[in-house]
Amino acid sequence: MEGFVGRERELRVLEDLYMAAPQSCAVYGRMRLGKTALLKKFCEFKRHIYVSGSDGLESDIMRVMSDALGRYTGEKERLDDPEDFFKAIKRVCVRRTVVILDHYSQLLDT
Repeated sequence: MEGFVGRERELRVLEDLYMAAPQSCAVYGRMRLGKTALLKKFCEFKRHIYVSGSDGLESDIMRVMSDALGRYTGEKERLDDPEDFFKAIKRVCVRRTVVILDHYSQLLDT
C-alpha cells in the first residue's frame, strides 16, 4: 500500500494478536485517524475478508457482505441476513483468516 507511513507499533500489536490463539479484536478511534488503512496494510498478505458498512438499505449491506464472502471463497454467495454471514464465516474460514467489519455500527443497523 503506497503512502503508508509509520504505525509499526500498531502493526506489531496486530501481528501478535494474529499469531495467538483465535480471537477477536476491536480497532476503534476518532474518524480520519487511518484505522482502515492500518487494517488493510496488516492484511496485505494474509487471508482476509473485508466488509465495510455504509448508509443504505439492508439489501445493499447484504449484497456487500455477500460480495466480500464471494471474493474470499471464489464462489457466488447469497446471504439473506447478517446472521447468515457469520454462519458462513464459520463454515468457510477453516484456516487462519482475518475478518474485518469496517464501520461495524452501520452493519448493525440492518
